[in-house]
Amino acid sequence: MKFSLVALALLLSLSIPAYAGEDEAKAAEEAKEAELEEKAAENLPGEVSSPLRGINMKGVFQAQQPVDAKAAVIGWFKNEKQSYMVKPDNDEVRAKLLQFNGKTIMVFAKERNRGKYLIVMGIVEEPDGTTPKRKKKGF
Repeated sequence: MKFSLVALALLLSLSIPAYAGEDEAKAAEEAKEAELEEKAAENLPGEVSSPLRGINMKGVFQAQQPVDAKAAVIGWFKNEKQSYMVKPDNDEVRAKLLQFNGKTIMVFAKERNRGKYLIVMGIVEEPDGTTPKRKKKGF
């Protein structure tokens, strides 16, 4: 019995560093993939609207709780087609995004890692959504 507990402890202690190494390898692979997508976006013709270069998207932003000031991923963005993990382009965008937690917004963003991440470069300010009322009885 004592031997099996020692063997189990030894096995677990050897597997934990291997698991941590898998996370680092996955992060390095994602970074390489994002770099290749950046290069592909640079090679697109000037007027092309592409998710690699940046497009306007409308959806709901949900911040992860609790908000970590140093985390790369700060929440999720869901539109009618799919859901993305959100990485802000800079600290100013990070602060603005957190103000819209749980609300429908329009962002200017780039897709990265085959649609896994959304790099938000800005928030598109929408005009006032009110429409003028017209008379129901005619002219």
